[in-house]
Amino acid sequence: MHLVEVFVPLNRGDGSPVKPNEIQKLVRRLADRFGGATAFSRAPADGLWKESSAMSHDRIVIIEVMVDQLDRKWWTVLKEGLERDLQQEKLVVRCALCELL
Repeated sequence: MHLVEVFVPLNRGDGSPVKPNEIQKLVRRLADRFGGATAFSRAPADGLWKESSAMSHDRIVIIEVMVDQLDRKWWTVLKEGLERDLQQEKLVVRCALCELL
């Protein structure tokens, strides 16, 4: 089993906010496809990263999905679509093997 996490920014590249219903639609899309999805949206995560010598900041919601089989092509297409729609140079989608206890 795999745990896939989608890091969704709360602001587009131009600074405009991502509407809550856009995030809800993404969660619904993932839940419909994979049987469930969880969005950690009550307390958005704050992120910092360094580009050259400048520090950048963002606020994100993390959406988690557990999948039996990892369809890399499908996740890549989703990631590229989110990057385009949310005006992001790079959006993080990460995957880890997991075991249910």
